[in-house]
Amino acid sequence: MNLFSTGGTARGLARSNRFHLWRSRKDRAARWLIALGGVTVLFFVILIFFYLVWVVVPLFLPASVQHSLSLPASGQTNAEPVLLAADENAEVGFAIERSGVYRFFSTRNGQTLEEGLLALGSGNAVSAAAISSRLDGSLAYASDSGEVFLVRQRYETRFAGGVETRRIEVQLDLPWVDLPLLSTGGVAPALLAFSSTESRFVVVAATAAGRVWINRASFSENFLSGETVIEPDFSEIQTDTGQTGLAVSADLRWLYLGDEQGRVLPYDLLRDELGAPLESSASPVTAMTMLTGGDSLLTGRRDGSISQVFPVNRGAGPEPVLVRRFESLGEPVALLLPERYRKGFLAIGSAGALGIYHSTAERTVLREGGVLGEGVGAAALSARSNRLLARD
Repeated sequence: MNLFSTGGTARGLARSNRFHLWRSRKDRAARWLIALGGVTVLFFVILIFFYLVWVVVPLFLPASVQHSLSLPASGQTNAEPVLLAADENAEVGFAIERSGVYRFFSTRNGQTLEEGLLALGSGNAVSAAAISSRLDGSLAYASDSGEVFLVRQRYETRFAGGVETRRIEVQLDLPWVDLPLLSTGGVAPALLAFSSTESRFVVVAATAAGRVWINRASFSENFLSGETVIEPDFSEIQTDTGQTGLAVSADLRWLYLGDEQGRVLPYDLLRDELGAPLESSASPVTAMTMLTGGDSLLTGRRDGSISQVFPVNRGAGPEPVLVRRFESLGEPVALLLPERYRKGFLAIGSAGALGIYHSTAERTVLREGGVLGEGVGAAALSARSNRLLARD
């Protein structure tokens, strides 16, 4: 007796064939998808490799600098620059003239964004200015009557109608009070140094005759009225030579004085003590600034030499010592500009030479003469250290 029907066997074979065909198609699709995924992963791995090469290769190439744009400084042909600053990307510049005029301007076309006159008290001109080592936009300036005031630059990026309408709004604020932070009794300071923390600040003014005025102040906000209360602490010292350099550390502990005899003198603001010279040279000090972080002092001289001083703990507390000397710029150092996010700095010579140095590596990255031209009176470095504004 036959237990299987011929029709049932044919239907079973048909189903089996369809199943094997469907499975083979799935296997083929899976094989192509897996191959495509593997190729895609390999492509992106190779792409990442080339990206890393593109990022790393410039580290092994020599540094270079190129002139991009020249702009008129202002409408005044005889305007003398005292200070120059910029926003993070150096798209907007900020300048203070000897006459007391301040100006925000576009670095793309030189267009004035905002302009005004600084408060000068009983004075008629600005004699000196200094930016805080905190790099928060605060700066102090002194009038020729010896009164020192404080202001703060503000840059806010607005996107009113999307990315295409991006613009930078600028403003000059009074951070604390509209009063002089220091007064030298009618003597115009030749040098000014300013540094601040969240609750204290130190402002120092000096003359070429060796007189130095100091205000170590603390400030707080009255929680009832919202008014800022400043508690000043004034002092004055007299050195035996004229001052040519001035700087205050970020922790408000050290005041550094550079003089025409080539000495760098540390003054302990905590103990009110003038220490022994850290450096002694036949070449006068011509430029001083604090390196990023506010602990290391950079000093430039008339012979082009550049050195670094750093506080070292030798048992009895921190003591500033000379730690490095850098390759000479080849001409008198007019300006020293620290980078904001790295331990590098720029040196500008009186005849227009430009030097780029890295302090930790004690290395000269670039040194070229005549890059900027003679008579650079003020300069500013962008926060990313890729754009330099220089003003003659």
